[in-house]
Amino acid sequence: RVLCLSVFLALPAALLVARVFGPLISSAYLMQTEMDEVAARPSPQETWDSWKELGWVMQISDLHFSRYRDLARGQDLWWLCNSTIPLIKPKLTIVTGDLTDAKDLHYVISMQHKEEWEMYETVLRASDVANHTTWIDIRGNHDSFDVFAVGAFNDHFSRFSQSRRHHSFKTTLTIGSREYVFVALDATPKPGPRRPFNFFGHVPTGALDDFEGMLAGPPHNASVVVFGHYPLSTVVSGTSSTGHTVESLLNQHATAYLCGHLHTLFERVKQMHAYHPGGFVELELGDWKDHRIFRVLAFDHGQLSVADLKLHDWPIVLITNPKNARHLVPSKEPWQNTGLSTHVRVLVFSPSAPASIEVRVDDSLLSCVEVNKDRTEEIPAQAHLFACPWTTQDLSPGLHVVSATVTCIDGRKGAQTHPFSVDGTRASGHILGAFILLTDFIALVKYGFAILFFFTLFILFTPLFPTSTASRGPAGMLAWFQSRLSSLYVDQLSYRLVIAYTLFLLVGPWFIGYLTGTRIGVFTVHGVILGNRLLPTPFAHFYGSLQLVFGVWPLVHALTALPLRPGWHHIACSLPTWGYYFISTIIQTYFWIELYTSYGWLAFVLSPVRVGFFLLTITLFLRRSRRMAAQAA
Repeated sequence: RVLCLSVFLALPAALLVARVFGPLISSAYLMQTEMDEVAARPSPQETWDSWKELGWVMQISDLHFSRYRDLARGQDLWWLCNSTIPLIKPKLTIVTGDLTDAKDLHYVISMQHKEEWEMYETVLRASDVANHTTWIDIRGNHDSFDVFAVGAFNDHFSRFSQSRRHHSFKTTLTIGSREYVFVALDATPKPGPRRPFNFFGHVPTGALDDFEGMLAGPPHNASVVVFGHYPLSTVVSGTSSTGHTVESLLNQHATAYLCGHLHTLFERVKQMHAYHPGGFVELELGDWKDHRIFRVLAFDHGQLSVADLKLHDWPIVLITNPKNARHLVPSKEPWQNTGLSTHVRVLVFSPSAPASIEVRVDDSLLSCVEVNKDRTEEIPAQAHLFACPWTTQDLSPGLHVVSATVTCIDGRKGAQTHPFSVDGTRASGHILGAFILLTDFIALVKYGFAILFFFTLFILFTPLFPTSTASRGPAGMLAWFQSRLSSLYVDQLSYRLVIAYTLFLLVGPWFIGYLTGTRIGVFTVHGVILGNRLLPTPFAHFYGSLQLVFGVWPLVHALTALPLRPGWHHIACSLPTWGYYFISTIIQTYFWIELYTSYGWLAFVLSPVRVGFFLLTITLFLRRSRRMAAQAA
């Protein structure tokens, strides 16, 4: 029986590893297959010393306009819109969500503040940014806090944003002989509960069908760039009518997915870029909120290059050919163009003219000339393109390094360096950033909760198994659990109450309260029931895991550690054990405070998992104390 139970517990663990870490393992093996599937596209040599096939857009994310703190966010955005964007003149400027902060002064209560939206709208109007670029904004989770429905009284996105669209939409750019299609993906939950249960995005079947329709329209040779707020590792995807998920649609159609949401992960990960084995790159952008980061994306002969920058970083240097080998998408881009090209190409933006440029391929210094061929009036005077003749036939297979350093007449310098290849060899990216984007956190918390839940039940049910006398191996572990739980098992009511509470975590409502300011909802481990809709909430599995580890486990441990003799000196607990009890108490207290501050008194009172656990703990310890008193008498 122990062997069967071990296998039973091992199966969810195996599924967890396969589901969560599979993309990290498989990406290395799919690259060559994708490269073989792509036919080489001719690369006209006459365009490599021309502006004709070059264009660019910009992205910013997580603005977090706040009425309470850091008003410089708006002032600096005005500077970006009024000074930087007119200098760069991107064809599009994409804002990937969290336009406002939507929190109170103490970061506790989440609600929409009209003043924050007015601040955002005022900056766009005062800067006259619409005359210099096409401004596209979408919602983030903060923009949907406490918004029950589109058109609700506090749905300020519909009134003050530039796009004012809550669904998928697209726009198309023509650059030279190619088309580039930009498709928006709105994954914000609808309805939008208050924090913290809308950290994960959700795309239901209906929205996914609309999104699939947007992707199905572009010509076969068009490059598709999808942008949204949430990284894919934090999106709960439904299934479209044709059986696709968000990721499978991106695998089929997209070259790149642009997002934000994770900021710089508490300053730990400055750059989160990853290649998905299905055939696209995911590029998360750091926040404007604290770091004033923005991104320039250039499209050159069908290939995408990016530079993540900070406000007032001049000059901007972006090597557009050869492309960064970390971002190669061999199944969607003409990667052979690098080997067929006649020039290294460097795009420079600067308020002052470049005085010199130094371009190196490995250790070889190239001579460069500024390109004026096919320059149009749409190209700003502060944009400079340098072409450096080279011969790719002399380059060996594998990775090489290209670098460009630009010095302007005012003495400021800018540089960019990245690996490249002419045979399609990809370079590995930043490991931690790729891990965060490729890890299926939704599956991680789901299967993690399942493993902890069934492990807890296994421990609780061990007294029901035949008594084991072994001292080693699985049978010895069974015997140890049986001996520890024997004192709890003697009190059948207490024993059954603990099992009932554990099962309730899986099947019962955790609390009932105002999940938005005006609507009552029900929270369960399977999601939030609000307005006749079930919103999947992976945070529920995470909170459930914490409740098992820092609720049920310490309760059972304390009940089985207490002897049937009065007096604290009979309780044999080590310092780590008391520390475990203390940490568990702190976490339970935090859960209570968060529940009250986020969802009010109703949720605080109608919370079987929180209030029920408190009452259960008191009941069990009172029963234990009475047994101790009876034993002493």
